Amino acid sequence: MSDVKYKIDDINNETWLKVLDRVMPWFNDKDDALNWFLYQKLSFFGGATAEEVLTARKDRGYNAILEYIELKENGKLQ
Repeated sequence: MSDVKYKIDDINNETWLKVLDRVMPWFNDKDDALNWFLYQKLSFFGGATAEEVLTARKDRGYNAILEYIELKENGKLQ
């Protein structure tokens, strides 16, 4: 999708990049991963996006997102 507000190559937030690197294998390309990060409402977080979780919760949010990713990768979440 071309209507994202960021391009992965323009992101310099290390935490965001770490999360994007972890989820990149789930998607066909960088844009799809970035769209998930910015726009996909995650019911695990009460409808917040990964970006919102990281922004609101800082380090706790990063740890929560990593936990979510591990649960998803281990088939414990749909």
